Amino acid sequence: MAGIVARGVGKHYPLAKTDKLALSNVDLNVQDGEFICLLGPSGCGKTTLLNILGGLEPASQGTVRFTGVGDPRRGYMFQEPRLLPWLSVRDNLRFVLDQRTRSEALDSWLKRVGLGGYGDYFPAQLSVGMQQRAAVARALITEPEVLFMDEPFSALDELTALRLRDELLGLWHERRCTVVFVTHNPLEAVYLADRVLVMSPSPGRITQEIRVGEHFPRPRELEDAALWRLSRGVVGLLMGEGALT
Repeated sequence: MAGIVARGVGKHYPLAKTDKLALSNVDLNVQDGEFICLLGPSGCGKTTLLNILGGLEPASQGTVRFTGVGDPRRGYMFQEPRLLPWLSVRDNLRFVLDQRTRSEALDSWLKRVGLGGYGDYFPAQLSVGMQQRAAVARALITEPEVLFMDEPFSALDELTALRLRDELLGLWHERRCTVVFVTHNPLEAVYLADRVLVMSPSPGRITQEIRVGEHFPRPRELEDAALWRLSRGVVGLLMGEGALT
């Protein structure tokens, strides 16, 4: 497995007359097997930071390194499923593996995310929620050591999102990979994460750390009044009403 250490990470984008500063001096430690959420207002640089941590985008300043031995296996999941439309659901999973992978192994993963019997379907034949289930399977089937997730459930209806969050937690508990999860939903963040890292408006910086796991052991109940109160406190934090106590 692997953790992540980021020091002094900054990002700017050149514009016609000036530079757009997206991130400023971000320091971050993620422990091996930890589930963290990056939370902040739209445009604060959450996705930019995620992409830099995952190696999809270079930083303008600072460093990112992985702890552990060698370059870890990484998985990615985005807001859109990004399935290849000309491949069946089963072949979308096979695409990220050895092409000789037996169909039985792929179907076992599809069954685990509630898509048993849908291996021969094409993405256009599935609902958006079912496509995201396939994307969850594709992200985890390679057994990543670090999983990067960019608002993967934000486009779903709440009932489907609830089910997928629980399925993700179940698979994470089994695999214990390190997860960096971007969201703008405070309740989702405190329900999923060991720690929530709150980011400021652009240029993005980490302004507060909320150690959810110290007060809410797993498994958690989304209906827990104390968890809901914590999420409302985070809303106040995002609105500039001061730090959590």
